[in-house]
Amino acid sequence: MKYVFDLIVAKDRERMVAAAACDFFVEIRRFLESKECVSVALAGGSTPRDFYRYLAAHHADRPEWRKMDFFWSDERTVEMEHPDSNAGLALRELLNPLGIDKERIFAVPVALEPFSHAARSYENTLRKYFKSRGGEKGFDLLFLGVGQDGHTASLFPDSEALKDETRWVADNWVEKLANWRITFTLPLINRSKVIFILASGEDKAEIIGRVWSSTASTDYPIQRVAPREGRICWYLDRAAAAKIPLDQYRPAFGTDGAGEWRLGGFP
Repeated sequence: MKYVFDLIVAKDRERMVAAAACDFFVEIRRFLESKECVSVALAGGSTPRDFYRYLAAHHADRPEWRKMDFFWSDERTVEMEHPDSNAGLALRELLNPLGIDKERIFAVPVALEPFSHAARSYENTLRKYFKSRGGEKGFDLLFLGVGQDGHTASLFPDSEALKDETRWVADNWVEKLANWRITFTLPLINRSKVIFILASGEDKAEIIGRVWSSTASTDYPIQRVAPREGRICWYLDRAAAAKIPLDQYRPAFGTDGAGEWRLGGFP
């Protein structure tokens, strides 16, 4: 890995999402020192769901919520009311309970068909948004997960969108799912200032161990996430981190008082 990153490994998922929530507001406050609003791209999945629930339960009174605009790094081609919708998940668990203004919520327009139109429309929305903010190059903070096959957002191994070097948003056919997804592409993802990657559970241990191994030969989509001018913060529980070859990173590794492993700023 050539980019700068932080790695936090907590005892369990609850402690992991608590650590991520704390760091989330540290980053938000840092951005608000120089701007009036922060752009945040959310993700879907079970770990982000628990993260959203934690934020709503423990940080609902934060004034920073009124200074964030929300987007999604990928979306399933289902209606927002569908249980598989990433936007629907965040709305139910976080944004609606917090009373976030609709003007600050930018969901993928999956109702547009063909899905290439939905992708193009969302990309146009993003370009207009960043232009209105003085020509900013990308998101302040973007959330991602990692699948058991190494995919992130909806950039799956061998899928066409993974190869796209021009578009920001793509309609991506996923053969293994026999379905379409709308996803950010690497050119947009890697414009982000800070990227949080959240993963938990023993079912993620194998792929995360391979991703973090310096001897791994496979090129997984998550390994192509490398922000040009930003950094990546990995948040894992111990089950997901069980196969990381930690000896490669000692003596930089240590534990803090909360029983978390933290490795910061390692190039």
